[in-house]
Amino acid sequence: MTVADTFFKQFEILADAPNAVPKLRELILQLAVRGKLVSQDPNDEPASILIKKIQSVKDSIKKRRTKNIEPPALLTDIEIPFKIPYAWQWARFSQVSICRDEERIPIEKSIRENHQGVYDYYGASGIIDKFDDYIFDKPLLLIGEDGANLVNRSTKIAFLAYGKYWVNNHAHVIDSISIDCLKYLEVFINAIDLKPFLTGTAQPKMSQSKMNSIPIAFPPLNEQKRIAEKVDKLMEWCDRLEKQQQQRRETCINLNRVALTQLTTAKTTDEFSDRWQKVRDNFDLLYSLPENVSQLRQTILQLAVMGKLVKQDPNDEPASILLQRVKNKKDKKEKQLFDIDRQLMYLNLPQNWSWTRIGSLSKAIEYGTSHKADEFIDAVPVLRMNNIRNGKIVFENLKYLSDSIDDLPKLYLQNGDLLFNRTNSAELVGKTGLYRGENNKYTFASYLIRIALFLEDISPEFVNLAMNSNFYRQTQIAPEITQQCGQANFNGTKLKNSIIPLPPLNEQKRIVAKVEEMMRLCDGLEAKLKEAETNRQKLLESGIRKVLSQI
Repeated sequence: MTVADTFFKQFEILADAPNAVPKLRELILQLAVRGKLVSQDPNDEPASILIKKIQSVKDSIKKRRTKNIEPPALLTDIEIPFKIPYAWQWARFSQVSICRDEERIPIEKSIRENHQGVYDYYGASGIIDKFDDYIFDKPLLLIGEDGANLVNRSTKIAFLAYGKYWVNNHAHVIDSISIDCLKYLEVFINAIDLKPFLTGTAQPKMSQSKMNSIPIAFPPLNEQKRIAEKVDKLMEWCDRLEKQQQQRRETCINLNRVALTQLTTAKTTDEFSDRWQKVRDNFDLLYSLPENVSQLRQTILQLAVMGKLVKQDPNDEPASILLQRVKNKKDKKEKQLFDIDRQLMYLNLPQNWSWTRIGSLSKAIEYGTSHKADEFIDAVPVLRMNNIRNGKIVFENLKYLSDSIDDLPKLYLQNGDLLFNRTNSAELVGKTGLYRGENNKYTFASYLIRIALFLEDISPEFVNLAMNSNFYRQTQIAPEITQQCGQANFNGTKLKNSIIPLPPLNEQKRIVAKVEEMMRLCDGLEAKLKEAETNRQKLLESGIRKVLSQI
């Protein structure tokens, strides 16, 4: 058994490594064109004779054509990238193929729309339309001539076309002595790096002359057939692996969705505790995917604002009294906010909780400085949208302002302030982070809004987690976002009037402690997943290197 055979046999263990199956497909093609995928048969007619036969067919075609075709340049040693088995031969692409590009006819889309039919109309990457007529009526190899796919390879560059069909001038049309030759050439072109044969960067192109110059490792015809059949078989295996992976992912995601729904529908904290324990008991099953951990994080925030994470204490001071105390502290000249309509009370809140507007909890809600920041001025650091991450402020990639600008000291941040992202793409508008740092040291940019809370009565951590919950996003942010000049916006007035559920202060603190505990658990899950992914990746790369070292 070869190293490759052993690797393929053990591959399913490593199949969940990042990009494992695409890398396996690449390895299969590399082995195929090096003569390492199937065994050689000494009874096969050598490739040199096959090439002569192809040349004979080409010579007969030349006699019917008026255009002279330049003979291919001899291959040099520097152009030959690897050793090939006995009975194989290196040749230029033009020596083993018959180009039929002159038969292509492009048709404008407006004309095609008036001539829709049953025949496939091919472009650089495959079928792009239907037409009521055809040019070709036999299996041929099509190779993309131009387009980004030549570089990024999101689809196959070489592919076979069957039946009756039309081809435009964005795909080279290739014939040869047999369908087996075409299938092998498809494998070879999809296996190699084509960048040396491309021109242009904005619009990559592989001209006919460049394509014809490609060195081809050419096996005997019978071996070409065996290679193509083996590649097909292994690619089908890869398809099955990907399907199995997708099914496992979908099953895992669905199980997690059901489990988290069970948590959010628990009617009491005791019922929640029982259901949470069942989730804990199945962590290895439910949280083998990073996206499931993300869903768990959001569910934790949702449970927090629903009052299901911790038990209520009837001795806690009700939130209504807390809100009245905050109201008494607020500036009497401040414009009064509207009472909250009962129809806007989206959740059934626990006893002693209250609905409140963000503006009712804050001393100030204000936009940041519009002065242009500079990364070279070592003065006052300016926090921007990219500094808000997962509900926290990260002090990275900072820019700076002079401390003499007129916005200071008014717009210095204070420990416990919240920063709200008001302008960006729709999915980023509403991101909120809690500033825990030194007073009067940092300021913030104009597309952020500072929320300064009454910290003696309100936990900024609780308000922050409430504003980062799906509940807040779906009911308060998403419906009120406006679009201007291609950017989503959410202004300060809307922010003031947005609502959150508010528990008693003591319960806010208990909820925050519980959320932090559960988020640390999520951190551990993600770290475990990352470590496992890294180990699988290392094993996969080691296995591929071992296989490639043998060829």
